[in-house]
Amino acid sequence: MDLVGAIDPEELKFALEAIKKEIIANGDVAHIVRSGNDFTLKVQYSLIDYKKTEFAQQQIKDGVVEFIKSADGYLINNAQNEFMNTVRDEIVAKVDTLVPDDIERITVNLYDVINPKMRTRFFIDLSTSLDGFSRRDVSDVYVYKPKLDADDEELASDEHETHIEKVLLKGNGVTRSSLLLDLVDEDAFYIFKMCWTAQRTLGNGDVISVEVLFADPKNCMDFSILVKSVYPYVDGKVGKKRAPLKSEIDSMSRLIEKAAREQMQKLKAECTQGGDQV
Repeated sequence: MDLVGAIDPEELKFALEAIKKEIIANGDVAHIVRSGNDFTLKVQYSLIDYKKTEFAQQQIKDGVVEFIKSADGYLINNAQNEFMNTVRDEIVAKVDTLVPDDIERITVNLYDVINPKMRTRFFIDLSTSLDGFSRRDVSDVYVYKPKLDADDEELASDEHETHIEKVLLKGNGVTRSSLLLDLVDEDAFYIFKMCWTAQRTLGNGDVISVEVLFADPKNCMDFSILVKSVYPYVDGKVGKKRAPLKSEIDSMSRLIEKAAREQMQKLKAECTQGGDQV
């Protein structure tokens, strides 16, 4: 999510402190880390899973919400689950009450882009359109095919009684595999999650591994970015992977979010111009 508007870092800090107090009052743990004008709220919370045995029902989870300063306001990254989404939304609502001017919430989603091929194209074009990077390899592709609604199931023939909802393809050059092409071309599957490596075309030439997904694959909502690792490029060779630095995570997240927003807007414009999708 992008928050666009004139947001004073001190106002954001005040909002974070207020939500932190609420989290602690509910019996969970929270603390805030500040780096310049960037903020991270780290939360340790408990959930009750009634499907498990009595002694294993309470589960302790860790979550993070990051606010990364951008030219337009703030980029927000968080784990895509119900608890952390609620925390994020409460912080944003608090900021909204503190900032004198209206702030705009921009989320990357393809809810209105229902054509499977266009949803797949979002990921393909995103991976090849990062400024200053070239796509090196695609290692993991997850594709999804929504199950027919109850009304449609009554009209479906016997051949549709078996339904495969998700398929994972893993390896090298996955986007060029005939299996993937068959799935997305003929059987209404579309990509909802992809992992690839991107190499800097300028500077040190390091290779960065990223994972991008929609946590809600049916509606292509809850967009998430994970910068997984960095492979230093030394003397013309790719070295062993290391954990990304905070600065690398922030800059790559901003870059992907910007490119994803542009791809989303382009696809939605095509839908508007073309009327009903085919």
